[in-house]
Amino acid sequence: MTPNTTLPSALEFEAANINKDAFRWFIRPTVKILIVVDGSIGLGTAGFALGKVIDLLESNEFYNWVRFRVTGASREGTTAVNAGADSHNFTYTGFRFNMAGFDINSYDQVWMFGINPLIHNPTGNDDNVIGNAGNKPLSDAELKILAQWMDEKQGGVFATGDHGLLGASMCHRVPRVRNMRRWTLAQGVPSQVNFDRKDTNQRIPSHTGSIPFDAQSDEVPQPIQVLRRSLYSWGNRFYLQRRYAPHEVLCGVDGAIDVLPDHPHEGEALGKRFGSGGAQPVDLSQNFSFDGYSAAEYPNGVDGHARPEPEVIAIGHPKDFDIPHSKGAKDTSPFGLLSVYDGEKAGVGRVLIDSTWHHWFNVNLQGFPAASPGYKKIRNFFKNVAVWLSRKSLRGKMLSSATWNTAVLYYDPMLFTSQNTVWFVGEQAKDVLGRSASRCTIREWIIDIFAVELDKRFRIPKPDPCLSCPPWEAFETAVLGGIFKRLAPLVERHRGVERLERTHLDLGEIGKVMEAGVKEGAEAFTAALRESVESLRGAPEAFAGIKLALGAKELIPDAEEAKLSIRLNAILVGDPLVAYLSEQRQARWAVDVRINDLPVKRERDRIGDDGVLKWRPVETPGALVAETDAALVEDQFREGDEVEMTLLLEAEDGTRQRVWSEKLTGAPSSWRRKRRPDVAKTLESNEPVAVWLTIE
Repeated sequence: MTPNTTLPSALEFEAANINKDAFRWFIRPTVKILIVVDGSIGLGTAGFALGKVIDLLESNEFYNWVRFRVTGASREGTTAVNAGADSHNFTYTGFRFNMAGFDINSYDQVWMFGINPLIHNPTGNDDNVIGNAGNKPLSDAELKILAQWMDEKQGGVFATGDHGLLGASMCHRVPRVRNMRRWTLAQGVPSQVNFDRKDTNQRIPSHTGSIPFDAQSDEVPQPIQVLRRSLYSWGNRFYLQRRYAPHEVLCGVDGAIDVLPDHPHEGEALGKRFGSGGAQPVDLSQNFSFDGYSAAEYPNGVDGHARPEPEVIAIGHPKDFDIPHSKGAKDTSPFGLLSVYDGEKAGVGRVLIDSTWHHWFNVNLQGFPAASPGYKKIRNFFKNVAVWLSRKSLRGKMLSSATWNTAVLYYDPMLFTSQNTVWFVGEQAKDVLGRSASRCTIREWIIDIFAVELDKRFRIPKPDPCLSCPPWEAFETAVLGGIFKRLAPLVERHRGVERLERTHLDLGEIGKVMEAGVKEGAEAFTAALRESVESLRGAPEAFAGIKLALGAKELIPDAEEAKLSIRLNAILVGDPLVAYLSEQRQARWAVDVRINDLPVKRERDRIGDDGVLKWRPVETPGALVAETDAALVEDQFREGDEVEMTLLLEAEDGTRQRVWSEKLTGAPSSWRRKRRPDVAKTLESNEPVAVWLTIE
């Protein structure tokens, strides 16, 4: 399945049989992101800037069903508003959340990249300077605005810093953000240069002597451990297979996103392990209060959900290589790279925390070739963050846009038509929709439609395994099939009118059609489920009384076996030195026999008279032959067994040298042989040592 990562050209439309007039019908919700920085962090092309990420967010790469618009704000400088600034320049300088004319409700997400205070290796009382005015910390009045927006408007927040105290002034008091990452010395922040630093720089062949600091800017990313959770249980239990998927943020159009840019001193994200529990470093009982606004930091779940809590979704593994790192020895313990909080399940906004902004800065992205598979995954990650942090109502619009856009792009009256079943249409829909949306994203979209009912009904089925639980794939197929079936006539109507006159989309009609399609798919699934349940009536009794047509005798498997005896008949020595040593009795002979790499138990491994053989000369000067009738092994052999025989020459000091070996594999019947020494022919082959065996 090839992802549709960019808007196709006219030629690509023609080649792919895509409706090239479709883009004037495209619908895309707009998600507004406010990026707030402090210190020297910029939005343009400098190393410590976010220009590449912003370009990616505002492009059509990966997803053609959502539009991201970025506004920049710096806490540095004189308070001012530049309404005409583009996304690579600051609209707000001297920014404060409570500054005149600013309305946080104009934004769907706030992304915070903090660098103040510039304390790289904190000690003693360094935490005390985080709140100094010169470091532009958030005031209680600002935190009240931000916290209420996160809680009441379900605004999504992304936040990151780096090692030491970098980023603490902006972020260390923001609700939930403050304890989903180590920000302060009191929280145990990793340092910049000491052994406790989180150094993920990778080695490449050109590194000599040590792995340099600038390895963070090359073309090799760090591999990350992507944590996974069990998928919804229908498919797992129904097929008796447990299947797992990464968090939506790390689920890309090409599979799991398992790399990030590297850096020699990252921070650390906190939370329980995603999908597996584990240690819980976050206190869920905390409250906060800012300027008269108080609330539980981690509220209880709503609509039947359990209380959500922060989860680490990716683990970093600092690694020692064959050459040292330029900063010296380091701790190689695993650490949290990314932490998420699905506040939606508690009626508040989502939060995502990164261990370092170096996963996002130009300086860490500039070394990747544009076509690098790893860089493609990283770009997909940036887009996924913006999708996941969007509130549910926006994600619902993304589903509508994705299905409508896909329907008009890949319109085919033979596939997407109300005349076909939801099952047939759904399979086709999953194929084309999967070209611009990951399977994890599609799954979440459909779960969103049905609120918590799916989770309550099927998350933990009984019994386990559940042979009657409906598979998720069938439900997903039915819903998508219903949507595309209902969209097809609307797409066809627009195509017909377009041939005669200019037409405009009725977005309200699309919404109604989407709802009707979801209901049709759910009803088709329900009908199939009822029929399936009915077909199970009497099945337990039928299986309880089932009789065997084949018994133990008929079930004995076929396997080629043979009882064989392997004997050593003669040894020919063509090497003058070996022949001399053997004739002068300065070397002894032994044999090692192994079956499936296990040594055969023998009373002794020397052959002849305690390793001494009687040699006779042959027609070639210097060559000798010794006849022996040594039993090597007798056993029952089965196809798949492997017998290895090795002839060893033992010197006077006890050291042994391998001079001949043979391995028997395959069908044991093919091993049978009885050979007489053909000295002349063997000598012609110039073998220094030859052996004749009898296997019968």
